[in-house]
Amino acid sequence: MKMVSHGTSLAETRHVRFAIYVRANARIPVVGGSYSGCLLVKVGPPPSEGAANAAVIEALSQVFEVPKRSVQIRQGRRSHRKLIDIDIGQERGEALLRQLVQNPRS
Repeated sequence: MKMVSHGTSLAETRHVRFAIYVRANARIPVVGGSYSGCLLVKVGPPPSEGAANAAVIEALSQVFEVPKRSVQIRQGRRSHRKLIDIDIGQERGEALLRQLVQNPRS
């Protein structure tokens, strides 16, 4: 899984950027595992009127333990594949991402 981090100094907040694949209308919401090289995110709401995107932001904020405002969809608002930025330290973000790929969370 490819990640990109941004920031100018260690004192500043860093963004961890990674790709996700979203499955809407899931019976059981889950963040974790992988699909086509992306982190798999299953959410309950349908992909209409932004409901699934809001659920994705909520799920990722809970799993990465950051406020919802720290999670942004950079690309793919109308696609299954999305590029995500999370304001989290690079080391912590990468470690959590590796854990999620191996051990999905409901």
